[in-house]
Amino acid sequence: MKPQMDAAATTCGNCGLPMPKELRFCRNCGFRLGEGAAEYTETVRFQNAPSGPSANFGYAGPMTAASQGMAHKRRKRISGTAKLFMALIIFFVVAAAFTAVVKRRPSRFPGSVTVATAPRSYAGVNGFETTDGGVTFENVDTPGGPADLAGLVGGDIITTVDGQPVHSDDEMTEIMRRIPIGKTVDVIYLRN
Repeated sequence: MKPQMDAAATTCGNCGLPMPKELRFCRNCGFRLGEGAAEYTETVRFQNAPSGPSANFGYAGPMTAASQGMAHKRRKRISGTAKLFMALIIFFVVAAAFTAVVKRRPSRFPGSVTVATAPRSYAGVNGFETTDGGVTFENVDTPGGPADLAGLVGGDIITTVDGQPVHSDDEMTEIMRRIPIGKTVDVIYLRN
């Protein structure tokens, strides 16, 4: 059903809704009422600007209020998504800078322990196991390592290291921890 129009009304050329004749712009879409297409195609003239065909690229038409308003460019606004994206970038840049500047401090929480392992000697075997008379291992892990150079093979029972008797895998680990890296030690072992 179309709305009824009275004599004092005009229709919007853009959206087709009836508007009172005294209005210059449509309340619905903002389209200029009662004006022709020439209203939108005129160029802007300034009072102190030179006139003539060369002054405004060959057009010497009159300047109107509508053409003056259209001469100003609309300011572009940043969308909400772009603002969010820029905020995330700034956040990550600041976080990276903060991380680079701040040095790591030890934890202040009780119960949290930071364990630092000191460099220690190694035997070059897969691990020690307690056995009768000393400690043993299954195989030599590191070719060219200390156990391999000493001629040890899997299944040998180590009884003494650097003059200290070995009875358990914990003792062997403690002895290895005390031996300086690179020191040559005597190892007494049983085979078969």
